[in-house]
Amino acid sequence: MLEHEQSFFTISFIAINYIFSEKNQYAYKLDGFDKDWNYVGDKKEASYTNLDPGKYTFRVKASNNDGIWNEEGVSLQITILPPWWQTWWFRLLFILLAIAIISLFFYLRLRNYRNEQKKLSELVKLRTSELENANTLLIDQNKQLDELNISKDKFFSIIAHDLKNPFSTIIGLSSVLIDNENGLNKEQQKELTRNIHSSTEKIYNLLENLLMWSSSQLNRIKITPSFYNLTNQIYNVISLFDDYA
Repeated sequence: MLEHEQSFFTISFIAINYIFSEKNQYAYKLDGFDKDWNYVGDKKEASYTNLDPGKYTFRVKASNNDGIWNEEGVSLQITILPPWWQTWWFRLLFILLAIAIISLFFYLRLRNYRNEQKKLSELVKLRTSELENANTLLIDQNKQLDELNISKDKFFSIIAHDLKNPFSTIIGLSSVLIDNENGLNKEQQKELTRNIHSSTEKIYNLLENLLMWSSSQLNRIKITPSFYNLTNQIYNVISLFDDYA
């Protein structure tokens, strides 16, 4: 049995025939390497180099001085061991290692894919939540806008109603002046003129309040809460209807 680095070797042999031994002839063959017998005359050795690992059978036969061959000859079993990287256990270990590396690669790829899917799912949930919140906010804003529009319409309706009374008073008093221009004395004319002036001031104040409210809606003025005499304001409102009454 030889190691793989001992693949170069020489085998010596000799036939036991002492009668004209110089006439002995030899032939050898290495099963697994040589296809035919090598007839080498009286040469008594055989050399081989770089044999592959494996099992071989070296055979040698000889003829005596009369040329009679001993066909049975003799044989020698030769085994050349493979290097460790060509052994079956190393190949098995290499295959198992390759399978482990490939499995690890696919496992890491699968884990990375699952992590990406998880992140994508969380991102979708986040975006969906943001859209739902934005939609809810938009609905609330639309609702507030509708309420503001209703409040605005109601406010303008109130303003229009409040403006109607002073304007009616002015129209009524001015009609009296026109129709009775010559039938009224100076004191009566002054009284009508004062009432028209008072109604005009009330209209101006209402318009000024309307402009102030409009500015507050546009955030152009700063609202500063303060104490307020509600009684005076009630009397001011009642006074709007005095002339009309």
